[in-house]
Amino acid sequence: MSIAESIARIEEETTLRLVRDLLKKGRDPYSIIEELRKGVEEVGKQFSCSNLFLTDLIMAGEIFKQAIEIVKPRITGDSTTKSLGTVVIGTVKGDVHDIGKNIVVMSLETAGFDVLDLGVDIPAERFLDGIISKEAKVVGMSVLMTTSFDPMKNTIELIRRSKVAQVKVMVGGGPTNETVARSVGADAYGSTAIDAVRMAKEWLS
Repeated sequence: MSIAESIARIEEETTLRLVRDLLKKGRDPYSIIEELRKGVEEVGKQFSCSNLFLTDLIMAGEIFKQAIEIVKPRITGDSTTKSLGTVVIGTVKGDVHDIGKNIVVMSLETAGFDVLDLGVDIPAERFLDGIISKEAKVVGMSVLMTTSFDPMKNTIELIRRSKVAQVKVMVGGGPTNETVARSVGADAYGSTAIDAVRMAKEWLS
């Protein structure tokens, strides 16, 4: 059984054991994070189809958090080194999902970035305030509901109209893709946390 399968089945002990075993065998920690993400994503799909209960969704999130705590020490990142830059990130207005966002936040921080995590259900003005307060050059927007595409577009339009037009915007989340990124005015789309780290490094290098 894979990590993705075990977390999708809400099997806490099995998931955590698999994570520990694979780390001992030298598995790339980022690949483990990706498997965890896929498993939680499957739980979300099953919940949206009414095949699972809210308690299952919450439990999957808790298993994910425990697994991440196991993986964290194995991800290289030296807190004594100079920050690579600041990234502002949040889930857009109308959407309260945060598991995917939290994966990206953790990955960016361990890669050496300072991250301002705004949280969930964030209106456009708060994204702009965060950018200005931190003088950030990169913004990440997460969404798991198609109904939040318009708020995402409105947020990006507000940023473009402001005096921080040089900010790069990346978007991600279950229903997003390259087409969606273009339609809302983003600079790029990322399907994984690794994509987010790569883009942030390119833009802030």
